[in-house]
Amino acid sequence: MKKKTLTALALGAATVATGMASNIHADNVTVTKQQVGDETKITTTTTKEADQQKVAQDKQAISSQQKVVDSAKSSLDSAKANASSTSQAVSSAQAKVDDTKKALDNAKGQVSKGSSSAIKQQVAQDQNQVTQDKQDISNTQSSIQQDQTKVDQDKQAIANVDQKAQQDQQKLNDDQGKLSDAQSTLNNDQGKLNDVNAQIEKAAVPAAVQIPDFLYDQYKEGDNAPLLSSEQGTEQTNLYMQAINEFKSTDADNYHVDPRNLTNDQKMELSKFAAQVINEYKQEYGKYDPSNKELNTSMNASQIASDVAQGQADYMSQNGYTDYMQNDDPVVSNYVANNVVPKYNDNGKYDFTHTTTYNVTTPSAANSKKVTLDNCTMNDLKQDLYDTIIHDVIMDDDHGFAHGRELLTSQYIGIASTNMNDPFMVITPAWNADMSNANNDSYMQTQAAPDVAALRNQASQLQNTVNADKQTVSDLTNQVNADKAQLEADTPAGLEKQLQDDQAKLANDQSALSQAQQKLVKDEAQLKADQAKLNSVSPAEVAQAQQQLKEAQNNYNNAVKALNDAQSKANASNDKVAKAQQNYINALNKLNELKQVLENDEKEITTTSVKWVKNEHPVTTSSMGNQE
Repeated sequence: MKKKTLTALALGAATVATGMASNIHADNVTVTKQQVGDETKITTTTTKEADQQKVAQDKQAISSQQKVVDSAKSSLDSAKANASSTSQAVSSAQAKVDDTKKALDNAKGQVSKGSSSAIKQQVAQDQNQVTQDKQDISNTQSSIQQDQTKVDQDKQAIANVDQKAQQDQQKLNDDQGKLSDAQSTLNNDQGKLNDVNAQIEKAAVPAAVQIPDFLYDQYKEGDNAPLLSSEQGTEQTNLYMQAINEFKSTDADNYHVDPRNLTNDQKMELSKFAAQVINEYKQEYGKYDPSNKELNTSMNASQIASDVAQGQADYMSQNGYTDYMQNDDPVVSNYVANNVVPKYNDNGKYDFTHTTTYNVTTPSAANSKKVTLDNCTMNDLKQDLYDTIIHDVIMDDDHGFAHGRELLTSQYIGIASTNMNDPFMVITPAWNADMSNANNDSYMQTQAAPDVAALRNQASQLQNTVNADKQTVSDLTNQVNADKAQLEADTPAGLEKQLQDDQAKLANDQSALSQAQQKLVKDEAQLKADQAKLNSVSPAEVAQAQQQLKEAQNNYNNAVKALNDAQSKANASNDKVAKAQQNYINALNKLNELKQVLENDEKEITTTSVKWVKNEHPVTTSSMGNQE
């Protein structure tokens, strides 16, 4: 079956139906029908023509805006021309300022040169230079004399070269002997220092912190001492923590001990350690009162003191004291009790059944780590003892320093441990009334623990000696090297070269003397000229220079003002240029917008729609207007 199509052209409904004026736009509509089978495809194409009235209005608006753009461009060009003119004015004003500044500086220089004070200052400088020239001449003349003497010695040394070599060798031998002796002294002193340092290291006792005077006052006044200020309390706490942190465990003491069954050697080792720590602080507090015998007498350990401490422990256990160490408590309990002093009987034994009690201090566990019987080491026991001593000698002001005084004024020290299942340890300052009658009894003699504080002082002094020895060895080594160099130089060839060098120096100094004398003549002439100039200073010339300076200053001030005015005008001109530039940009943007509107309004807009219709009553091709 053939396709049948019908095409029709129609004007817009408004124009066809009503015949409206031709200046009103009309839509052109084209309808095309195409029969395909029992369906008809209807295609409608609509062309919207431009609105000529709107287009004319757009063109008028563009023409008006173009005039605005032209005016803005003219204003911008005028502003730029004015800005260029004001910029040139600024440049001219700046040049004027520069010229007047040079004239001003020149006028100031003339005034300075013409003033009597300036000339006087120059005369004084001339005089100083002449004096210096004369001193230089004197120094050079002295050098020439020394050079001549050296040249004469060189000539004599060449004439007696063999004798000079013997003298050099003898001096080298003497200095080498001194160096050998100095090295031996150094080795000996270094050995002493090493031995003292080894004793300090073996003692493993921390050095005492420096005790301030307010803590000594607390120690001295006891309960009568005033309360510490907040600043003093802070310093006290800081010193305490500093001292606590000084303790360091050692490998040698990292072995297990049973505080319930300490050996006599272990008890004595702990006694010595405690004595050494206390002696460090005895010295610190004793420095405030050198006449205090108790503070300035070192504490030692003795077997009797250890027995007294053991007797104290036994006495406490027998009388029902139960503040002992449990398995989960620190090794050393925090306990304060009374000391027990044994009586020395006729059989050479110590009877603990009749005792006299004194105040004592026991180790505190406040700062100790948790140690059980199974993991207790000698380090742990020493640290507990150390912490207790430090607390009593630094932080005991809340107890009137009673515990601290007990430690710092005692003569003997003992450490004890009971043999019970719940042991405790006691630091026991001990003394006995019968001790004066048995001073020769070896059982009562003290076992002197190394005085670590004294050892440190000795080490410091030895270190100074060693340093001085090293300096002596270094100086003598340098001297021996110089002797060797001199011996090598004092050969016939070496002496001849030395003579040539000294003769050259003599010639240089003689030349320098001649130059210095010439300089003196020149500087004296300058001094004379400046003195004459000073004498010829005219008041009229000075007044004229002052007037010229005043005029130059006025010219400079006026030039600066003119520059500021020109700069202000230039700034205003630049502001106008910026404003005109923005106006021109805005006008151009508006013109471009209007041109875009015109372009849009001049366009013809064409739209197409397609529709399919089912044929209910097929028609002939001719009736549809189709051509076969």
